[in-house]
Amino acid sequence: MALQPPHTGTEPALHTDEYDQSIFPVTSSILSSEALLHEVAADYAIETPLSCQLLKQGLNDSYLVQTANEQYVLRIYKAKWRTLSDILYETEMLSYLGQQGAPVSMPVKRIDGTLNRGLKAPEGIRQMVPLTYAKGDEPTLTEELGYLMGQTTATIHLASDGFRPQHSRFTLNLEHLIHEPLRLVQPYLAQRKENWTYLLQLADILSQKIIELAPSLDWGFCHGDATERNVHIAEDQQITFFDFDCGGPGWRAYDWAVFHMNARKRPGGDAIWNAYLKGYAEKRPINPLDIEAEPFMFIARMFWSIGILIVVAPYDGLEWYNKEIDRYIHFLRVLEERHIRQ
Repeated sequence: MALQPPHTGTEPALHTDEYDQSIFPVTSSILSSEALLHEVAADYAIETPLSCQLLKQGLNDSYLVQTANEQYVLRIYKAKWRTLSDILYETEMLSYLGQQGAPVSMPVKRIDGTLNRGLKAPEGIRQMVPLTYAKGDEPTLTEELGYLMGQTTATIHLASDGFRPQHSRFTLNLEHLIHEPLRLVQPYLAQRKENWTYLLQLADILSQKIIELAPSLDWGFCHGDATERNVHIAEDQQITFFDFDCGGPGWRAYDWAVFHMNARKRPGGDAIWNAYLKGYAEKRPINPLDIEAEPFMFIARMFWSIGILIVVAPYDGLEWYNKEIDRYIHFLRVLEERHIRQ
């Protein structure tokens, strides 16, 4: 049965004071590259930008800004996707990591020294943050790259240990990874009660497994999506991480699980995963209990991913969700059998 939007019986009223009444309300706009080029040129302490082009749309939009000698990625956050405090934490963390020598894409300061700026779009305020360009290109995930990514992830974890934030940020805990996604998906599973009951039961078992291990697990800043899709590698084999939008304080084993989830889809996935752990351990000791917890974090990531499907539904449509939800639930059953009911 296909998913259906939740039916409330009445349509929500539009608050006319929240939007320009001369423009019909929109969910998400594409900001003009030409206008953004003008804003960056006028507001940021960089060499005169010569061009600005849309790179990709996603949870946020990214534009490539070129000067005569440098490239930058201009991030335009979706309205209402992240709070201002979340964004300020992220830019603050990236600046700190850069100061510690960690290989990350760093925010570029405005002329007045601040790191972000709000732009009034039809759907609401969208925050703009230019970032340094990660040198190199997106790599193919191999055993060698897995080793390098393990080392670099450990470097970022080490560099972030002394960070003392001035702003609050969402936390990669059970609420964020499991329970909030369940609340998002519940209305869409009203006609699929068997699926909903299964998700609730698995979430309860999974939560208890993690709670039992949690006091002994390594906790600190996590990238949140540390796969090869969010790194570039240069000719000298230097890896630079970018796109920390899903990162925050959490269990370090969660960062490993996100990498592992992606590695398993590639040829030689087990060897890649083992190389990753070897590289990580050479830079930072691994707690055996974190290894024990990693499969549970893997399953938690699946719950988080189901929630993200609902988040992006207003932009991508429910048809895509309908294709994905059955695949996710099937995979959860496989993981439960392998890691929880063994």
